[in-house]
Amino acid sequence: MKYPGSWNALAGAFLFLIWVIFFQGSGIELVLGFAFLVLVPLLLEEAVQSAEGSRPEKWLWSVMSCSLPFSAAGMIAISLPSGNEAGWWAAVWFFYTLLIAFGGFMRLLGRGFGPVEETVIDIGLIYIAVGGGWLVCSSAGWPGIFPYSETILQLTVVHYHYAAFVVPLVTGFFGRYRAECNRIRKNFMVTPYLWLAAGVMAGPLITGPGLSLVAPFTSITAGVYFLVLVWLCLWWFWLSVYFKLWIGMALRSASLLLLGTMLIALFTSLNIWLEAYWQQLNTIVGYHGLWIASVFSVLSALAWRGVHAPKRHAYTVFPISHIRAERGSINPKINYKPWAASHEYVTGLVHDWSPFNSRHFHSEYIDALVKRWFLHTGDFHVQASIQWARGFRTIAGRISQWGLPPSGCVALQGEAISISDYKDGRNLVRAWITRNKQTKEPLNTALYSFHEHAGETYFNIGFPVPRAVLTVIGRLETDGKGGLLLETMRREDGRGDEGIYFTLGEWTMRLPVRGMFHVKKAKTEGDLLGDLYLRLGYINLLHIEYQMKERRAG
Repeated sequence: MKYPGSWNALAGAFLFLIWVIFFQGSGIELVLGFAFLVLVPLLLEEAVQSAEGSRPEKWLWSVMSCSLPFSAAGMIAISLPSGNEAGWWAAVWFFYTLLIAFGGFMRLLGRGFGPVEETVIDIGLIYIAVGGGWLVCSSAGWPGIFPYSETILQLTVVHYHYAAFVVPLVTGFFGRYRAECNRIRKNFMVTPYLWLAAGVMAGPLITGPGLSLVAPFTSITAGVYFLVLVWLCLWWFWLSVYFKLWIGMALRSASLLLLGTMLIALFTSLNIWLEAYWQQLNTIVGYHGLWIASVFSVLSALAWRGVHAPKRHAYTVFPISHIRAERGSINPKINYKPWAASHEYVTGLVHDWSPFNSRHFHSEYIDALVKRWFLHTGDFHVQASIQWARGFRTIAGRISQWGLPPSGCVALQGEAISISDYKDGRNLVRAWITRNKQTKEPLNTALYSFHEHAGETYFNIGFPVPRAVLTVIGRLETDGKGGLLLETMRREDGRGDEGIYFTLGEWTMRLPVRGMFHVKKAKTEGDLLGDLYLRLGYINLLHIEYQMKERRAG
């Protein structure tokens, strides 16, 4: 099925109408039923956009495709009186929200905390599981164990299905549109949206109806969140003139409804603070739940689905080595005989420079000696001076078994082995085994390959470990002096594969570690210098200085 979310939402809308006709539900129940049956599949489909993508996005697409039975379970839960039976049906919906939250969490880990528009979407996907948990508490009849009434518990469920799920997702869709405009027009500032997204992500945690906070603090946080959403509405108003007529009208209407929702939410908080909520709460909930939150949600969802701004980049879809270390062993001791392509003799890390040429990088600007080192690495004597940061020297001994020895100087000797592309899963793979030249002890084994994505070619280096693999994706840059830079830090526009990733099973996580390798020509003829930096955020972990001297004939 090409659009499973849309079809599930359409079927859910039909079931919702039948439910409304035959069951006289309260305003809260109507709002929740609409979210279960219509909004969740509609928004999930726009968040993922395609069945092709990273492992978490494929997971979310599969979860979205089977939403209808779980939505029906949620409907049964809110239709039954509070008790054990309703609680078990609510637990089915809670399980489904956990599946969504897991996909959002793994999507966040795989990509890292940027770009911000994707992060705010992931946070919304995680928040919905909190709403599912509160639904179990409300449906099972557990208000006695909380200092809240049943109505407050139900309002908290609504809060985490709308303010904590719908608003972050549509804010993320809006951010995708801004990022695409920024790419084309280059005239948008980044900071304002960062603050807006931060407010949208933090707001649901500090403004929920079920929070036992000090009254002045509750009022302040609600006021700040109100200003954030007013800002969002005004921004949508300003941009609405650039869209098609129906999209512009939907955004303007949704903005007005969101402002109305926040005014009513502030009024509800004030009533609760003054302990007067029992007088007007039913009226407030009816308008807030049925006519405002639901209509805003469906209008904003349809509008941004109509815009359908693309994601900046398809993250973590690059090929990853299938080779893993044996259980109980460590990287340098891998037996490569079953993986080797014995018919091919190789001498270096790469076979040719032509695959790396693209609109971002041209190998003709690299010095011939630098290129020769990558092509014939075994023809060079290599001396390494390793320096760990002072605060990390104590763990250097443990990390040394992963191929990073403690501080000191060591002469290196390398051996290249051709690896079967079929068995590794990547192109033209070479295993480069580094040893201590004096003791012959293995120090490091790396699987060198490359991949092309979005018109750019990256170095793709795998370091197998037991049941997992560490992958370094480096983009190629020139230093303007004939040297070569391999950089894993994500560029400012957030578009690219570069990074250091850890893959366990089929799930890939981006590590908060940055690596940079710089190879340049030395002043002495036939010599090269290299610098390898490893940083944790802005903290220096490791610096290795290489001296590469080409062997001369005779």
